Amino acid sequence: MSRNLSLREIKKARSKISILKAAFELIGETPFREVKVEDICRKAEVSTVTFFKFFLQKEDLLIYFMRLWLTDRLIELKLEPGRGIGAIRRLFQTAAAGAGRRPGLMLSLIGYLSEVNMHPDMPALSEAEIRILYPGKEALVDAEAPDLGETVWPVHRGSEGRRGHPGPCSDGGPGEGPVHHLLRGIPDRPYVRFPGIYGVLRSAFEAVDFVMEIERRRRSEMRRTWMGIAFALALLVAAYAVVQFLVLDPKTAGMVRLHLLDAAFPYKQWVNFLYLHAAGGAVSLAVGIVLFSRRLQAKHPRLHRRLGKMYVVSIAVGGGSGIYLSFEALGGLASQAGFLALDILWLVTTYFGYKRIREKKIGQHREWMMRSYALTFAGVTLRFWVAFLGILTIPLENFSQFELLLDDFNRMYRLDAWLCWVPNLLVAEWLIRRGRRNRGKELGPLAA
Repeated sequence: MSRNLSLREIKKARSKISILKAAFELIGETPFREVKVEDICRKAEVSTVTFFKFFLQKEDLLIYFMRLWLTDRLIELKLEPGRGIGAIRRLFQTAAAGAGRRPGLMLSLIGYLSEVNMHPDMPALSEAEIRILYPGKEALVDAEAPDLGETVWPVHRGSEGRRGHPGPCSDGGPGEGPVHHLLRGIPDRPYVRFPGIYGVLRSAFEAVDFVMEIERRRRSEMRRTWMGIAFALALLVAAYAVVQFLVLDPKTAGMVRLHLLDAAFPYKQWVNFLYLHAAGGAVSLAVGIVLFSRRLQAKHPRLHRRLGKMYVVSIAVGGGSGIYLSFEALGGLASQAGFLALDILWLVTTYFGYKRIREKKIGQHREWMMRSYALTFAGVTLRFWVAFLGILTIPLENFSQFELLLDDFNRMYRLDAWLCWVPNLLVAEWLIRRGRRNRGKELGPLAA
């Protein structure tokens, strides 16, 4: 008869299980290597001290998951006992189905096991953990870490012949038998060497992990290249905005000179909003690209948070002033509508990004900030499209006469007002959805 558990034992077991579930909920949004202990504790609503009472390191979560996965397989063998090839096939099919539901989790476990290059020391389960995780099946669960090989041996040993003679798979102890050799391999003999299915699977897993590591490095290098280009362009445009509009006289800028061709243009009021927009846009361009640095996120989280707050404030300033500037934009209603939509979406996406991190929803925070910076980067792409379309559509002789240039510029600017941000947002959305698909293939949630 089982004893009554104390409240302390039950709470301790529930805390440990909640840490595991919280960890793999985060893995659904972030690769395991990038999941931080602080995030796991925040998700599980426990302290880091509590975490390290149960797990000496983050990777011990994988070993704990392996322990529970192994226990599930042993329970299946006890509930549906079998012998021979049919039982082995059923066991492999069940394991394959579980790996299909959680491919990234299994690959993370396999990757860790290949790194340590030794069989892990799996933890024992407390009586409270067994009752919570396996209600009604407590008698089928051993508290000590089981040995799958010894448990599976009666399955792949086969059945005895009808008259008491050994069956085709039972010609001796655990070290003999054709099925045993099929699974565990044949010892080195002259002209014979077979690693067995276990050995083949291990080699296959190592090969998959090697290929995935090459692919990760290729993607990392490509990401660093594109981030470097974006960083250089963002700094260049930010420096231009500061120098042109905050250091020098704004009237020397070509676009401002086009505005001044209209005698009724409210320059004195408009230029104050231009100062705010230039300052907010320059800061958000320069700071925003830095926030995507994984090294900064991992090693300097406090600096990341401070820069993030600076980014949000700069967009509040730049976007708020941009709404006023949009009503005075060149090009008429079409361009004014484009810039107004840009400024509103800029503020909205940044607000949702800030709100999601306050709610500790890291994956959604990252997605909204990708959308936000795509709109911030319109400060770069606007200048690209102005130059590109200007070269294609405006005659060279008109550049020397601002009166002739105004009509051509207005016609072109109606298109620039939308091209500067709509493609950016579409690319960001594509990257977000691609990231979701990749996480769905690589990682899966912990089964209940």
